[in-house]
Amino acid sequence: MTRTLARWLLMMAVAALAIIKLSAAPTDATVLSAVLQRDAAAVQQLVKSGADVNAARGDGLTALHAAALQGDEAIVQTLIAAGANVGASTVLLGSTPLHLAAKYGQAAVDFVMDDLAKRLNKPVGDVKIALLWENRAFGKSVGDGIRAYSQTKNLKLAFDEGYDQTATDMTPIVQKLKDVAPDVLIAISFPNDAILFQRKAKELDFNVPAFVGVSAGYSSADLRDSIGDSVVGIFVADFPPKVNADVLKPDVKKVAEEFYKRYEAKLKRPPAGHAAAGFSAIWALFTEVLPKAKTYQPDELREIALKLDLPEGSLVNGSGIKFTNFDWAEDPKDAGQNLRASIGVWQWTKQGNEQV
Repeated sequence: MTRTLARWLLMMAVAALAIIKLSAAPTDATVLSAVLQRDAAAVQQLVKSGADVNAARGDGLTALHAAALQGDEAIVQTLIAAGANVGASTVLLGSTPLHLAAKYGQAAVDFVMDDLAKRLNKPVGDVKIALLWENRAFGKSVGDGIRAYSQTKNLKLAFDEGYDQTATDMTPIVQKLKDVAPDVLIAISFPNDAILFQRKAKELDFNVPAFVGVSAGYSSADLRDSIGDSVVGIFVADFPPKVNADVLKPDVKKVAEEFYKRYEAKLKRPPAGHAAAGFSAIWALFTEVLPKAKTYQPDELREIALKLDLPEGSLVNGSGIKFTNFDWAEDPKDAGQNLRASIGVWQWTKQGNEQV
């Protein structure tokens, strides 16, 4: 549903768009200007009149980028329903909320090969893998990435099926999976459908030796709140909520300790991976980018960011920073991908979550 996609975009906004300046000319009658002025009524009117919801300003900022960055879920939902492009890229960092799809999928597959096969006491080629994905932008993108990466590793999927995110009954899907009896199930879902699937799996006694959820629904604290201890044991491929402090640079360890202490004191729960990633992005902005700026214009900030060369462990979530700039062998036309972004696998436990 647009609501769950909206929430995911809001979580991603800080990490993906942290150094974009929000401003608009008040006389500019576009959807973007209405969003920047936080005029929900004007947004609705412009959408109804057929205005282009994907029109961007010079730095690539679209109305959806701005609404996500402002944390306005209602406007985000309106824009997505009107056809806003969730893959639109900013000039400043070249980032989109869907750029991480390939990394999520690769982390899940690598985990099967490097870890789960050994735990299952099976050769990698004999591990029966099932892939389940919601059939909209995020789920399809991650599913496509997993499928393609699996092929490069000569892994065959025993089950590969999408489902409508608005589905209200997971019985057919669960029954099919019971018939397949996979060793590993990799699932890409949003919160509502992840909860629905887990409840139906419990009801129909579907138990898989290893379950790997990919970001979104499986990384959300709402999952534990809704299904309780049934969440324990589920692996999640996503931004790490917390990494082993030994991988962090000495000065970053102190920053990490303070971040987690303050977050838990205020919100009464540990931060999710997206929160740690968002803080890491903001920290890099204020400590590595802005101090070097003179004009604070988008082009200057982008140039500074593209020159950053921070090793892994430089940020609290274990990431470093090294952006591509039309020099990435995998995609020479691409710029703005952080090759040192930290995507890993963690597991729900009774105490919270643990990096594995």
